Amino acid sequence: MIDPNLSKNIVENLKEVIIPADNVVYLYDFNSLIHGLLVLNQVDYSMIPVVNQNGQIVGLVSINMIVKEAITLEDIDFDNLNYKLIKHLDLRKPEFITMNEKLESILHKLVDNNFLCVVENHIEKKFIGIITRNMILKRINAFLHRTSLKELRVSNFQQGREKKLINK
Repeated sequence: MIDPNLSKNIVENLKEVIIPADNVVYLYDFNSLIHGLLVLNQVDYSMIPVVNQNGQIVGLVSINMIVKEAITLEDIDFDNLNYKLIKHLDLRKPEFITMNEKLESILHKLVDNNFLCVVENHIEKKFIGIITRNMILKRINAFLHRTSLKELRVSNFQQGREKKLINK
């Protein structure tokens, strides 16, 4: 378990590290595959979120998923991509977090994911934004550079002393 004081020093409030949905490149599940291909070709991301018309996250899509739909054993048919929709793909299941998620859980999920989708709750999955591995690593890096081991020891010592005084 990560000490709550350490966690608070790295990320006090999740709002600080969330990229809001309005600033995230994503696709709608009703977009055509050709539209998805064009969007993914213009951004520097290997995978982006897909939402439905209600703003709920339904999966993640990559350029590779779309290109596979154009390739057959005999040919590459990009015209085919005009008629198929993003929702017809086998989308990758995203990792979700809510605003109540602990830093420890976020770190565990970011080990295998470049970003996490932030949703209002795990049932409705209304897309709020993303938290990137990059942003969390920058926060940890900044924390480690501004905090000395001596400060951590003094802080832990004072906490231990406070606990002893409370328990008396």
